[in-house]
This record gives sequence, C-alpha cells and structure tokens, in this order.
Amino acid sequence: MHMTLSDLAAEFASFGLQLESPPSGGRIVSRIAALEECQPGDLVFLDKLCNLPFVAERRPAAVITSSKLKDRLGELPDTAVLSAPNLGLLHALLKQRHGARRFEDSGWEGVHPSAVIHPSARIDPSAVIEPRAVIGRNARIGARCRIMAG
Repeated sequence: MHMTLSDLAAEFASFGLQLESPPSGGRIVSRIAALEECQPGDLVFLDKLCNLPFVAERRPAAVITSSKLKDRLGELPDTAVLSAPNLGLLHALLKQRHGARRFEDSGWEGVHPSAVIHPSARIDPSAVIEPRAVIGRNARIGARCRIMAG
C-alpha cells in the first residue's frame, strides 16, 4: 500500500469514508498497521477512545475511526482523521484490497482433504476450503468464497 489519503477516500467513498482533517489529502500512507506498533506513515483503525494514547504517542499518518468517535478525538496535529459509518466493514474491505497478504496465492484450490464438512453443507465448486477448516450443518458456501485454514 502506498497511496494518498485523497485516493483512499475516493476509493472507499461509496462506503461512507470521509477525509475529516487535516484538509491535505496529498499525505501518503505506506501501510496498514496495528495501533500498538504503528509509526509515522502508517494508517490505523481506532474503534475505542481508550486507544487514543497510541495514536498521540506513535503519530501515524492517518487514523480511520467511526463517525461517532471522530468528534471526540481532539487535536491530532501529525495525524489525519478519516471517518466511516461502519468501521468494521471498511476495515475488512481495506485490508482485503490493500493488505499485504494475497489470499489467491495461498497455494490451495478446491477443498483440502483435512477440512471437516458436514454432509448437509453445500459448497460451490469455485469455492476454496483451506486445511483444517470446519463447515457446519446446512452451511452454504457461495461462488469464489474462501474459507481460511483452521
């Protein structure tokens, strides 16, 4: 991941992502990081106000928070603030699109022999079920879905 905040906001605008402050959308974020290990240049997610000290101390380039928390953050001079109405969904989508792991490159196709699948489950032929996954009764796994290992 190496993109400007403006590009990030535009890419996920349909999910309600808004660049709140500072107004400079030209700031570049280099990676998505956990709050506890972030550094300048990183993008982090803030879902609880009690985690704000990590942001203040470590000064990431940007923080994405909920629409409810954005007004309670106070002054963050070194960190841009973006907000979204559904933080969990945006986190999942952003990590899927820009995270370091490419799920398609896992080396698994089809259903791994170590997967445990209930006889009533229906799995689309294009789905991938990785090692040691468990699929329960009456589950429906759709086209191009991937159930991760374990």
